[in-house]
Amino acid sequence: MSSTAIGVSLSMSSRIRRGGGGEVDVERVLVTASPTTLKLNQTRRVVAGRFLGMKKRFHGTVAITKAEVDDGEEKRTSRNMRVGLICGGPSAERGISLNSVRSVLDHIQGNGISVSCYYIDPDLNAYAISSAQVYSNTPADFDFKLESLAQAFASLSELAEHLVSAVDIVFPVIHGRFGEDGGVQELLESHNIPFVGTGSVECRRAFDKYEASLALKEHGFMSVPNYLVQFTQGTEVDESEIAQWFTDNQLDLEVGKVVAPSIQRSSKRDAKANSGSSIGVKVAFGVKDSIKKATELILEGIDKRVVVEAFIENAYEFTAIVLDVGSASDCHPVVLLPSEVELKFHGSGDTKENAIFDYRRKYLPTQQVTYHTPPRFPIHVIKSIREEASLLFKKLSLRDFARFDGWYLTPTSNLASSASQTLTRSGDIIFTDINLISGMEQTSLFFQQASKVGFSHSNILRTIIYRASSRYPQLSWYNYDESSRGSKTMETPGDVQKVFVLFGGDTSERQVSVISGTNIWMNLQRFGDLKVTPCLLCSSLSNSMGAFPDKTESDLDNREVWLLPYSVVLRHTVEEVLAACMEAIDPDRARFTSLLQQQVKEDLMNALKNHSWFAGFDIIDEVPMRFSLKDWIKLAKESEATVFLSGRRGSKTMETPGDVQKVFVLFGGDTSERQVSVISGTNIWMNLQRFGDLKVTPCLLCSSLSNSMGAFPDKTESDLDNREVWLLPYSVVLRHTVEEVLAACMEAIDPDRARFTSLLQQQVKEDLMNALKNHSWFAGFDIIDEVPMRFSLKDWIKLAKESEATVFLSAHGGIGEDGTMQALLEDEGVPYTGSGVHASRICMDKAMASKALSHLSEFGVQTISNEVKRTEDIIHESIPDIWDELITKFKCLTLCVKPARDGCSTGVARLCSSDDLAVYVQALRDCLPRIRANSFSKTHGMIEMPNPTPELLIFEPFIETDEVIVSSKSSEKLSWKGSRRWVEITVGVIGKHGSMRSLSPSLTVKESGDILSLEEKFQGGTGINLTPPPTTIMSKEALERCKRGIELIAKTLGLEGFSRIDAFVHVETGDGTNKEVMQVMAIEVNTVPGMTPSTVLIQQALAEQPPMYPPQFFRTLLNLAAQRVK
Repeated sequence: MSSTAIGVSLSMSSRIRRGGGGEVDVERVLVTASPTTLKLNQTRRVVAGRFLGMKKRFHGTVAITKAEVDDGEEKRTSRNMRVGLICGGPSAERGISLNSVRSVLDHIQGNGISVSCYYIDPDLNAYAISSAQVYSNTPADFDFKLESLAQAFASLSELAEHLVSAVDIVFPVIHGRFGEDGGVQELLESHNIPFVGTGSVECRRAFDKYEASLALKEHGFMSVPNYLVQFTQGTEVDESEIAQWFTDNQLDLEVGKVVAPSIQRSSKRDAKANSGSSIGVKVAFGVKDSIKKATELILEGIDKRVVVEAFIENAYEFTAIVLDVGSASDCHPVVLLPSEVELKFHGSGDTKENAIFDYRRKYLPTQQVTYHTPPRFPIHVIKSIREEASLLFKKLSLRDFARFDGWYLTPTSNLASSASQTLTRSGDIIFTDINLISGMEQTSLFFQQASKVGFSHSNILRTIIYRASSRYPQLSWYNYDESSRGSKTMETPGDVQKVFVLFGGDTSERQVSVISGTNIWMNLQRFGDLKVTPCLLCSSLSNSMGAFPDKTESDLDNREVWLLPYSVVLRHTVEEVLAACMEAIDPDRARFTSLLQQQVKEDLMNALKNHSWFAGFDIIDEVPMRFSLKDWIKLAKESEATVFLSGRRGSKTMETPGDVQKVFVLFGGDTSERQVSVISGTNIWMNLQRFGDLKVTPCLLCSSLSNSMGAFPDKTESDLDNREVWLLPYSVVLRHTVEEVLAACMEAIDPDRARFTSLLQQQVKEDLMNALKNHSWFAGFDIIDEVPMRFSLKDWIKLAKESEATVFLSAHGGIGEDGTMQALLEDEGVPYTGSGVHASRICMDKAMASKALSHLSEFGVQTISNEVKRTEDIIHESIPDIWDELITKFKCLTLCVKPARDGCSTGVARLCSSDDLAVYVQALRDCLPRIRANSFSKTHGMIEMPNPTPELLIFEPFIETDEVIVSSKSSEKLSWKGSRRWVEITVGVIGKHGSMRSLSPSLTVKESGDILSLEEKFQGGTGINLTPPPTTIMSKEALERCKRGIELIAKTLGLEGFSRIDAFVHVETGDGTNKEVMQVMAIEVNTVPGMTPSTVLIQQALAEQPPMYPPQFFRTLLNLAAQRVK
C-alpha cells in the first residue's frame, strides 16, 4: 500500500564516487510530477533522487509537487545525513532568518548531506517548503506563497512527529523568539529529535536579557548596570525607584545617558528595514525620558518588560564567535578571532540618538560601521576576550556555537571603576549580549571570523553539524563514514610515495608561493599513501636573501633548501619561515620553547588522558633541516621523491590547466551602487566556485589609494590610470562595503598588522586543532589566509588576457556598466558577461535609451517623456521657476527625478511640489549620503543619494500605478485596487544577441512609498516581489504578451547575455478585445543588474521549467559570455 507524500528537498550539486575512485559532479535533481507519478529530470547526469516521506495526513491545500512513496521509513544509507533546516519564526528578524537559512542551505547540501526545509510563520504555523522557496526575498513573499507552494502541518506537534522519521538532525536557523528563547528546542526535545545548538532551558535564560545579566553576575562576570521596568498595576512606573538607580550608578537624573532595550535580547536587532531605526532599543537621557522610552516599548507590544541599562562610553565594542569542538557531552569551546565593531558617523543624523549597533549597521550595506578582525586591541586584551568567552560558554552550559557581543573598557570608561570593584576576572572586558543562533548571511561576522582561521563556509557549518551529531549515539554511524570526512588513513610503508613541496624563492611573488605551497602540502598530506614534506627555497644566509643577478653556477651554489617541520611552515612569508628556522636551531631559544611546550602539554594531558577517544598528540615539534640546493636535489633523487613546484602564483587546488576555466568576478567601483555590487559579486563568486572545472577569483575595482576613492569627473585616459583592481583572498572578500574590503586589503599588506594577525591566527588554529584532530570527520582547514594582490586596471586586464580568464562583470553603474569596461576588455580580447559596448552605453543614459525605443509605439512599447537638466544649473537657479517649467511641460503635478546616467534606485524620488524639489536639491548641494524618510510632502522611505553627485538629472512625469498590498499575517491575502490598471514589473532577459528570452516577470510591491528603495530591490528581508504576477491581476495571456514586449525592447537595444528591464504594464491590454497590442512602458534597463542572494532575478530563474538554481543560473550566464557576438 502507498500513501501520497510531498517532496520538500533534494540534494544539490553533490558529489558521488565512481567505482574507480574518481568523482562526478551531480547537478540538482529537478522534479516535475503529476499527483500520481514522479519524474526525475536533471540538467546533466542521471542520479537517484530521494524524497522525504510524510506519514501524517496534512491539513490545508496541497499545491506542491507530490510523489508516490512506500509506507514506512525510507531506507537510509550511511552515505547521507538528513538535515532539516527550520527558518522563519514570529520575530521581526524573520527576514534575517531567511538570509541565514539560504546561506546554510547553499553550503551544506551535497557530499553526504541531504537537506529539507521547514518554515514557521508569525502565528507559529509550520510548513514544509521546497529549497527553491528559500530564495524568496522576504517574509511577505513566503507568507503569500505558502498556500500554493508549501505543505501545511496541522500543528507544531505534527511537524515534530514528521521530523522524527524525515530527518536525522535539525538545524534551527530562527533568530529571536521561538528560535533562541528555547521554544523550538523544547519542541524537539519533547520528541527526542537531535538538533544543533543549545538546549531549551539554557536558551531561555540566555535569551532573556535580565536573566542573562543575573547569570553573568552569578558566575563572576560583570554585567552592565541595569534596572528592570515592568507594569505591575496599570501603566505606571515607580519614578523614585528608577531615580535611585540613576543615583547609585552615578548617572545624572536629568541627562544621564542610558539604553532601553526590551527584555528579549533579540529585539535589539528588530527593526523596520525601510526606516533604518531600531524598534527594540532606544537611547534615553535622564529619568523621565527613560520612563517614557521604556513605556513606549511596552505599549508598542515589543515586550512586557524592559531593562534600562547604563550607556557604555569610552569603550570599544567587539563580537566573538565561540565554536564547541568537543565530543559527545564533553564541551571544548574555542573562541575564534574576535572582531572590533567601529561605528562611524558622516554628519547625517544625530549621533547622540544614533550611537547604537542597530539593524541597518548589522544587516545592510553601510559606511556607518567598520569591522576589524582581529580587533585593534592590545594582545593581552584579545587573549582575555577569548579566555573569558570560552569560560562563559561553559558556565552557561551552551552547545555547539554562539556569538558573544561585548565591550573592551578603557581606563576612562564610565564603567571602568565598577569593573575593577566587582570583577574577580579581567576588569576590562564586559559581555552584553549572548546570541545562540548567530546571523549566518554570506558575509556575516560568523563567516568572516571562521575564514580568518581557515574554515570555508561549508567547513565551519559541517563542523558544527558533525559536532552536534556526536552527542547522539544514534548518529554515530555517520561519524565513521569515510565518504564524508576525508581524513588520513593508516599507511603501509611500502606503498608510501614521497613528495617534496618546494616553495619560496627570492622573487616578488615569493610570499604568494609560501601560501600556495603550504596549501598544497596541507591538502596532499590527507592522503595516507603520501609522505609530504614542505621545503623552503631561499638564498644562503650569507647572501641575506639578496637578489641573484643571473643563474650562473656560483649563483646556484648560494641557494639553500630547508626541510620544514609542521609548526615552522605555518607562516605567511619567506622571511617569517626563515626566522622560525633560525629560532628552532638556536640552542637557547630551543630550550626556552621546549620548556614552555612541556608545561602546556602537561596541562593538556592532565585533562585529556582520561578520555578514551584521545589518541595522543600527532605533531612532533621537529628541527628544520638545511641543505644546499644541490644536496637537496640529491636527497630527492635518493628518496625517490616527486617534487611539487610552487614557486609562482599557485592555485588552491591541483588542476589540469586544460580542464580549468579561470573566471575573474569584478565588483565594487565608485558609484552609489558599489555596496550592492559587493553583495552581488560575492554571491556570484560563491556560487561559481562550486564547479570543479572553474577557478574563480573575486576582484575589487576601486580608485587608486592616492585618489582616496574620490569622484571621477570623466573617463579620460588619465582617469583610468587611477583605477586599481585587487585580487582578493577568501577571508578578505567577506565584507559588506567597498570601503570595508579595501580597509581589509590594507590591513593584510601592512607588515605589523599582518604579523599581529598571523600570531593570533596561529593561536586559534592550535586551539582548534588540539580538539578537532581527534574527530574522524574533520578533514582539516580548507582556507589559506592569503595576501590580496594589487594591480593597475590596465595590468589587471593584461593578467586576465594572459590567464585566458572570463570576466564576470558585477560592477553596477559607472565604468562597469556604461561601456567603458566592456570596451577595455574587448580591446584586449577578454571575454566578459553581459551586453556589449554599444548597448551598455545606450542603456546607461536613460534619455538615450528612451529615444532608442521611441519608434516602437505601434507595437505597444511606450516611453516616458523626459527632460534632462544639469545639476549645476539646478543648484543655482530658482527652484519655483524650474518646478513651474517642468509641470507645465509634462502637464502633471507630480514628477519623478533620478540621475540621468547612473544605475537604478539611488537618487530616485517622487516630487509633489517645489518644496520637495528644494529638499532634493539641497541634499545634492550638501552631498548628503541619504535623504531621511518622510522629508517630502508625501510619505516615503529613506532615499539613498548618488555619490558622487551626478552631472545630469532626468525629470519625468510620475506614473501612478495601482496600490498592491500583501498581508503578511495569517490571512496571506492580496489586496489590489485596480482603478488605473497600471502595475510595475521587473523582468530579466537572457540569451544571445538578437534572441533574448524573457523570464517570468515579477510584480513589484513597494512597502515604503512610491519608489522602490535600494534595499527593497536587493537586500534580503525587504521588499515584496510576486513571481509570476497573480492571475487576479494579470491573466496568463496578458503575461505572455507582456513578455513579448519585453523581448522586443531587448532586441531593439541590442542586449545580450543578461539584463534586467523595469517597466509599467497596463494589465488589460493584451487581453480580451485588445489582444494584439500590450502596452508596456519602459522605465529603465540595467545591463549589469544586481545579483544579490535575494534579488528577484533569482526567483525568476527558479520559476523557469526546469528551474535554474543560483549555481546553474550563474554558470549559464558565464557560458553565454563565450558565445558573444563580436
